[in-house]
Amino acid sequence: MTISHNFGDFSRSMQKAWQERDRKNAAGARKVAIQALADIQVGSPVDQGRFKASHSLSVDTTEFRPVPDGRDRAANETEAAERLQAAEARLGAVTGIPKGGMSIAITNNLPYANALEHGGSQQAPQGVYGIAAERAKRNIERLGQGPGTDTP
Repeated sequence: MTISHNFGDFSRSMQKAWQERDRKNAAGARKVAIQALADIQVGSPVDQGRFKASHSLSVDTTEFRPVPDGRDRAANETEAAERLQAAEARLGAVTGIPKGGMSIAITNNLPYANALEHGGSQQAPQGVYGIAAERAKRNIERLGQGPGTDTP
């Protein structure tokens, strides 16, 4: 007597479960990345707002786009808001995490950005990137803890 079973249904259900897991992981990654950019913007010291407006979020690349010097504070605030919206749109296009993973970078290459990150401002004596990275790390850890804990 031969016993056999078609594992096609099992295979399809596993594939569907993996796709759902990847979709949820991508959604979680989007939330964490957008929250990190928002945290960096909110924590940025502001004189004219050029530092705040020059943070760039990129996916699988590194983007450096400082805003021009000499713009007024209102123009820089608008730029910061537009960059946050652009990051949301860019990440909204990510529907799943590729098998090789993906890289999300938030950068600022203004000449004084490093000094500001390392205590060069009374408004943000602890910097902003390190603080946002710690919060992002906690949010990522919460993503793996199950339902109800995935909101950064």
